[in-house]
Amino acid sequence: MAEHDRPDGDDGEQPEAKGAAEPDEETAEFRGDRPGHEAEPGARQVPPAELVEKARELCEELVRFFPLGQMPSIRARHDEETIFLQIEGDGSGLLIGKKGQTLDALQYLLQRMVNHNVSNRMRVELDTENYRSRRRSQLSALARKVADEVRASGQAQALEPMSPTERRLVHLALRDMPDVVTESEGAPPERYVVIRPRFAAERDDSSED
Repeated sequence: MAEHDRPDGDDGEQPEAKGAAEPDEETAEFRGDRPGHEAEPGARQVPPAELVEKARELCEELVRFFPLGQMPSIRARHDEETIFLQIEGDGSGLLIGKKGQTLDALQYLLQRMVNHNVSNRMRVELDTENYRSRRRSQLSALARKVADEVRASGQAQALEPMSPTERRLVHLALRDMPDVVTESEGAPPERYVVIRPRFAAERDDSSED
């Protein structure tokens, strides 16, 4: 395992398998839900257009807490499952933070606020300066590079701890790769993705039967 790929505190041993983590699990955490979480009593169905406008207004309120000078513009759109918010303006890079932590925190808050007492919950994806697109490309390249190393060595590798958003991107990047599998292990905020050779994962599963 490459030294830079180990999570903090890793002593070099292979992490114990916890079972495959499908992207849906990461999606649930990304949305601020837990698997099996039900809507609050009294939750109501809200038209998507109303949720989109609510998300845009809440985002504007949160952004006001940052010393950006001129108020940036916030563009909003949506598809069937996701509300996309794009912040545009001078100094908006301040909203990204180290490794996107500030942007992720704002996104999480918006997620919870928008979906409060709503039965038809939607994901919220917040972006500025095309950070999500750039980070998605970086993670996809990293995932494929490590997957190639795993296939060549036959040894699993763990990536650094990531947010639910980023772990989901790694799972999706390698979902169609036939000879590796991905699993999420650890507890938040130190939860990370492990990339394993598929034959080894299947062998471990069969040995437990």
